[in-house]
Amino acid sequence: MARNVLYPLYQLGNPQLRVFRTNFFIQLVRPGMAQPEDTVQFRIPMEMTRVDLRSYLERIYNVPVAAVRTRVQHGSNRRRDYRNVRIKKPDYKVAYVQLIRSFSARLEVDGAALGVLAWVLPPPPPILGAALRCVARGGGPAPHAVWGPLLPPAH
Repeated sequence: MARNVLYPLYQLGNPQLRVFRTNFFIQLVRPGMAQPEDTVQFRIPMEMTRVDLRSYLERIYNVPVAAVRTRVQHGSNRRRDYRNVRIKKPDYKVAYVQLIRSFSARLEVDGAALGVLAWVLPPPPPILGAALRCVARGGGPAPHAVWGPLLPPAH
């Protein structure tokens, strides 16, 4: 799941504590079309697989996952620059995670359903040191919906 693992320097004494942090970040996004109540939509890196996402959610956040489906969304290349050369937006991967129904709870953001999650509201474990940012579209304040590195706002 994580690449380029660097072990900490050896220090005398036990236990030798090793914390493996992932170099992936996932974004919970509002679905464009209506989804079933137990399905949640994420934007994930292109290198992340279904197995990686499942283990990420189950091992780090203790979220029971029933199924994971992924697809690659191709970026638009309609925009052109001053030389009339096409500018392509980067591709990204979309994952649809189906949760076990007993762990589902409706989450409302500004009166619109963002997804079905009972585990979005608590922050991630502090040992990960991940910054939080919400990428829910449509504006307005929203609960913490993204766990990962702090990035500039998406436009």
